[in-house]
Amino acid sequence: VVLGLGPDERFSSLVRGETVGALALSTDVVPVEESGRLTGRASLVGPLTDRGLAVVGARSGDGLVACSVALDTRGVTIEDMRTAALQGFVCGHVDFANVACTPLGATRPFMTAVRVLLSAAGLGMGRRALNEALHAAHGFRGRGAGGEQTVQGLLADAATELDAAMMLIWKAATTPGVSLGDASMAKLAATEATQRAVARATQVIGVDSFRR
Repeated sequence: VVLGLGPDERFSSLVRGETVGALALSTDVVPVEESGRLTGRASLVGPLTDRGLAVVGARSGDGLVACSVALDTRGVTIEDMRTAALQGFVCGHVDFANVACTPLGATRPFMTAVRVLLSAAGLGMGRRALNEALHAAHGFRGRGAGGEQTVQGLLADAATELDAAMMLIWKAATTPGVSLGDASMAKLAATEATQRAVARATQVIGVDSFRR
């Protein structure tokens, strides 16, 4: 029922944070769904665990449908993939041999909701970077660089961009029947603002940003 994506209890558990979830990142290689069963391969699924719940796109009839499937179900085979670009993010390919699944609906509304969730996660990272920079700028017993105009400008720019991204996220999250355009703009604004906030925080914090 959460996000209107279906009554599956394990999926609801995933959204509540009680179950580890993975998302299939590719729409080129997808399994086939027929009568609530998955057969074939889903590529680039992550973050992978052997007990979590994966949400994958599957071909069903003439279109694509998002399906939730438990990764500890018989007939599921996981092939880990390690790359230098994704260190710390466990992903891989998953093969399904006539595995039971729960269709959640068309992939486009689901990915729209995912974009809003990713926007919120990105905003959290940006705010953490800003808070760390503020703490470093205030310094020990007020002897930090917070009084310098350049530092104040860096932090003010970061705070302004993050607040603007937050407004777009609120719009996308609270508008009934959220559009893909609103979700995409929110995700773009949040990730760009966060990237710049992290870069500015690194300048303010200095060498400690690499030590810790």
